[in-house]
Amino acid sequence: MNLKMHNNILRMINLLNENDLMTSSELAKELDVDDRTVRRYKNYIKGLKINIITKVGRNGGYYILK
Repeated sequence: MNLKMHNNILRMINLLNENDLMTSSELAKELDVDDRTVRRYKNYIKGLKINIITKVGRNGGYYILK
């Protein structure tokens, strides 16, 4: 795992803490990666035992359970 990936994962956690809900596309744009990479980051974050939740549907996205 490289430094850019670590930075992006930390940034994603911060973005999700600052916002109630963000879509994969919003996160991808902020992190300058594709949607698939955002999903990989989400899985890595879950592996750290951080409660990142996926809300499915039209108004879906990711959020961190606080």
